[in-house]
Amino acid sequence: MKRITLCLLAAFALLALCSCQAGGDAGTPDDAPDTETVQSQPEPTEISEQSDAPQSGQQDKETPQVGEAEQERPETLQFQLGASGYAMSVPRSYRNGDVTVEELRGNQIAYYYSAESDMDFDVYQFPKPDSESGLEEYLHAAAADFDGTEIAYRQINGVNVGSYKSREIYDGVEYDVLVALMEEGAEYVQVIFWLDGENAEQEATAILNTLSEVKTFDLHLGTLPFCMSVPEDFSLGDESGQASFVKGQTWYYYSENSPLDFDVYQWKKEGYTLEKYAIEEARRYEAERLDYKTINRVFVAYYYSYEEYEGVMYPVANYLFEEGNDFMKISFWLDGEIAVRQADRIVSTLRRTDR
Repeated sequence: MKRITLCLLAAFALLALCSCQAGGDAGTPDDAPDTETVQSQPEPTEISEQSDAPQSGQQDKETPQVGEAEQERPETLQFQLGASGYAMSVPRSYRNGDVTVEELRGNQIAYYYSAESDMDFDVYQFPKPDSESGLEEYLHAAAADFDGTEIAYRQINGVNVGSYKSREIYDGVEYDVLVALMEEGAEYVQVIFWLDGENAEQEATAILNTLSEVKTFDLHLGTLPFCMSVPEDFSLGDESGQASFVKGQTWYYYSENSPLDFDVYQWKKEGYTLEKYAIEEARRYEAERLDYKTINRVFVAYYYSYEEYEGVMYPVANYLFEEGNDFMKISFWLDGEIAVRQADRIVSTLRRTDR
């Protein structure tokens, strides 16, 4: 096995590189997700005073149950490749390991390992060095740089993929590796399989052949006419917020293979306007700024906070919007850079729905 890194210092350092500020300071709207469907709205509201606003982030624990009997779990999981639109089906034994600061600076965004296999793999996501050249041209250049052999360019489940084999050194040990390259917009996505173990190449090839676009489902938000497109491996958890100022409803969603999870809250306005409530809540959470924008014709107020869960502080991206007599909030808990980008991708799909 190439490695298993479970270093808490690396994990905290990775969080420090998050686009939200650490050290107890709330992230600023400059860190906000950029989406193609977002339109600019009124000037941001500067937050400088404290307030006794209700805390919607800590509402009654009334989470619906997934079902009376737990469904039989499939043998594989959909692993989204970073924050890209691609995924692979991977045995359930694989886990998301830590990525060091040095590796993060080298564009590595994920590391996956399994206690049941010596074959593990890294995921990279980075801007194209030359916007004029395509995947096939970049493939041959990369293979030449690393003395690559067995260069191939083909489609896997409708996705253009380039691959080659080479040898790389880790901790003084040389390994055979299988490198796979895809392109998405202005970025490349790269997977490096470390071929350690008797059947490592067969295992890597089997996983690579499952490559496809991320499968999503429309997640309907509470009882209001809104939904988002969420990777299919996210499911409803059985824990949520604490009791607070009103009897609202809280839903918590998580994925076994993603560092991102999020809460959805719904509660009555109790005489508040969206702008007034958002200002007071942002003050309570000591956010530096509050902004407004429109996502697919849904007007939202949003701010970034820094909150504690089980003794660990996390940046949290909060989006508030309204319908009729109800407010709704989505809080994305940003455990690392992948979570930031995955939250960006998910919230960009927020929209109204008829049901």
